[in-house]
Amino acid sequence: MREYIRNLHPASFAAVMATGIISIAFKGLGHDFIAMPLLVINIVLYPTLFCLLAVRALFYPTALLNDLKHPKKGFALLTFVVGTNTFGMQLISFNFTGLSKVLWFIGLVFWLFLVYFIIVNLIAFRNEPIVNVVDGATLLTIVSTQSIALLGSTLAGTFGIHSETVLFFAWSLWALGFILYLVFITLVIYRLVFHPLYPKDWTGPFWICMGAAAITTLTGATILSKLTMSANWKDLIPFTQGITLMAWSIGTWWIPILLLMDVWKFIHLDILDKVPGWIKIFPWLRIGFGTKLNVYEIPSWGRVFPLGMYTVCTMALIKITNFAFLTPIPKYWGWFALTIWMLTFIGALRSIAVLFSKKSGLDNDLIFWQQ
Repeated sequence: MREYIRNLHPASFAAVMATGIISIAFKGLGHDFIAMPLLVINIVLYPTLFCLLAVRALFYPTALLNDLKHPKKGFALLTFVVGTNTFGMQLISFNFTGLSKVLWFIGLVFWLFLVYFIIVNLIAFRNEPIVNVVDGATLLTIVSTQSIALLGSTLAGTFGIHSETVLFFAWSLWALGFILYLVFITLVIYRLVFHPLYPKDWTGPFWICMGAAAITTLTGATILSKLTMSANWKDLIPFTQGITLMAWSIGTWWIPILLLMDVWKFIHLDILDKVPGWIKIFPWLRIGFGTKLNVYEIPSWGRVFPLGMYTVCTMALIKITNFAFLTPIPKYWGWFALTIWMLTFIGALRSIAVLFSKKSGLDNDLIFWQQ
């Protein structure tokens, strides 16, 4: 356990992000029998990971600092901020508003520290090749910013006389997040197009190319629903609505590319001969099943959050635009997102079982989980 805590993966809170957003999606789709168990999972998972991170910071600060200074691991640590705010949004969907406000303040404090530390560190060590710095996790800068804006705008009405101040702060972060997206997505596209890319290089966090646009859409739609609070905001409504629609269009454009790249990875990675039939049927099965062909890793959760976020943001877009023709998208896409969550969850359970089987020498259990 000491070794596990010392080497705690910086993207561990991506599981909280993924579980939270899938729960929110199915709560919105009216399937509480799916949303509630996912809430229970996060009620256990978030405090557990929070304690592990706190213990690591207390007893292994050097290891944590090294992650912060690492070009890619530093961005992955932003999953803590997004996971905290996503858990807050999940609690709000089940009417637990008080705790959500505490989570928002926690997320805000750590966002301020992590974002500025990471960016300043990158400026100081700018000689790193772009392939060592930029990947899908880089866009967690945008997702973390938008998660603060999203939870803040959702909670704005609970701040009494400070409601408009909180809403203005949320709108400012939302606008900043969209501008940052245009900057960072350019770097990610440059990495993908102009540098060699092998199947092992394509990871779940590249789905954040779509997920960052999706959370921008959801945040914009949430803010739009609040702008009627005061006449002071009326001039911002057309601009906010236009950017929100643009962000959804960008996110939608990414989806075919991401699906094709996933298929490319799953049918080529470590397969030198004929592709097994079960992989041809549904390539994503490799995340949860297989022995030598299993591809689960903690960053695999980075694929699930954007899938769920696209479901939720499309439902929110329908509400503010009355575009009823978009209704089938979340209705069916949500089930695909849940399927990928389930496969990733199975992969995580198998990974934990294998890890502790190796540590304890339980070879029979190891063989069982591999089968």
